[in-house]
Amino acid sequence: MLVLGNRLRVLRKKSGLTQQALADKIGVSKASISGYESGKKKPTYEKLTEIAYALEVDINYFLGKNYKIKTDDGREYSFSMVSSEAEFLLELRKHTHLYSKILEDPKRFILMIENNLKL
Repeated sequence: MLVLGNRLRVLRKKSGLTQQALADKIGVSKASISGYESGKKKPTYEKLTEIAYALEVDINYFLGKNYKIKTDDGREYSFSMVSSEAEFLLELRKHTHLYSKILEDPKRFILMIENNLKL
């Protein structure tokens, strides 16, 4: 649920909408939008469809897709990813030198990005 809330908050802000403006567009209260974003409330499928329409994204952006992978050493993982995340990984893999550096030490690379962006 937190993933949905975070994605909703980021997309709402990127769209230049306040919580109240989005609430008005889909016919709910500002408190409902706040609850969805914080993970304290769960929108119905119908409301989530309206949110996706209002923000001009596919509903799968919020729902994600489930993937199962098996690594070279036989470990299995299951995770969710939306198409934009998959597209990011595909684009990143095109930059083979950078991609290999990230794989060497992912946590270190993330810290470097955070420090550069001052997050």
